[in-house]
Amino acid sequence: MLRLEGVSKAFGPIRRFDVRQRRFVDPRREALNRLAAGEDRSTVEDDLHVNVALRDVNIDVNKGEIFVLMGLSGCGKSTLLRCVNRLIRPSFGHIYLDGEDITTMDAKRLREVRRTKISMVFQHFGLLPHRTVLDNVAFGLEVQGLLRADRYARASAMLETVGLADRTDAFPHELSGGMKQRVGLARALVSEPDLLLMDEPFSALDPLIRTSLQQEIIDLQRRLGLTILLVTHDLDEALHMGDRIAILSTPDEEGGNVMQVGEPADIALRPEGEYVSRFVRDLNRVRVLTASDMMWVPETVGRVTEDPVVLYDRMDRRGLEALPIVSDRNVLVGRLTRTAARTAARSEAFTADVVDALRTVEGDCPVEEVTSLLLTDDSPLGVVDAGGAFLGIVRSTHIVRLFESGVNSDDE
Repeated sequence: MLRLEGVSKAFGPIRRFDVRQRRFVDPRREALNRLAAGEDRSTVEDDLHVNVALRDVNIDVNKGEIFVLMGLSGCGKSTLLRCVNRLIRPSFGHIYLDGEDITTMDAKRLREVRRTKISMVFQHFGLLPHRTVLDNVAFGLEVQGLLRADRYARASAMLETVGLADRTDAFPHELSGGMKQRVGLARALVSEPDLLLMDEPFSALDPLIRTSLQQEIIDLQRRLGLTILLVTHDLDEALHMGDRIAILSTPDEEGGNVMQVGEPADIALRPEGEYVSRFVRDLNRVRVLTASDMMWVPETVGRVTEDPVVLYDRMDRRGLEALPIVSDRNVLVGRLTRTAARTAARSEAFTADVVDALRTVEGDCPVEEVTSLLLTDDSPLGVVDAGGAFLGIVRSTHIVRLFESGVNSDDE
């Protein structure tokens, strides 16, 4: 969907005469090379009169995911976002959208891509104050040349999607902050873009409105199959919303701006390097992780149609005290203990007769809820998908490990 290859951005002159080399050189490239060699950033920038914002960024964004660019102020995340739609032109590197290089597009093709493939939601809404809500949402379609009736019909439908069907005739100054952001979102989505760029869209909102709108966007993204590139400096927001997250630092770090790319569980539980470790040091992992992040996946399971003698022998050879039992379609049936399997084998009972019921939670169940269930009853929980298929097991010991070390264990 979207690929960034070696993207770098340095603001400043594009050439200067080097007396020692007796030729013109590109000070931006020289600055990047010196930073890569480990020189002090402020010294390099003072010497060459450039400001390096991005260095050697390599990222792939998959179709239909929310990809988050996260980092502190000054790490270049907003600059990187604007490079994607070339509001800022990268100094070096390539940006491919559906295989087409944005960095080499002429002005005509770039305008077409911005109108039809990429939309952007800004931090401070960016609404036109003299236009109604309906006209604001329809503005992009007007630029595309759609007839008035068509663009108003699509704008009205999108306002209904974001819950503002009753405010079509209002002006921006008559709306709350959350409503203004919904209008901005509707305006961005009405052109049915392939890629939605969001630059800290919630930072100007009150906490309650922010949380509500975050969930609304997640729901919209899932319903419409959107691909979203989201910038934030809020780690909780990144972990809550992102399918994958890129942690950014300043360009003088070894390897460039990108410190780690991974799913929320990777960032929270398996930080790479001191920089990312500092980010997650005070993180309340219970709020952001799910049952699937904590579960133990057994190396083997039993089928309810198998003979108890076979299942007992399997547990005995592997040193297991219990075995998850599934149907032929991998739907979780329950849990068979070694003692029950031995008893069934001696009495020639069926496996289905001696399987213990197992409480279940879906894989996206928050760890906070899982913890509450395990505090009420210490017996294991089966983790299943929406169709009931078996995914893994969560025990109270897994939760204890999370609180003690912050690191999940892959073994029982």
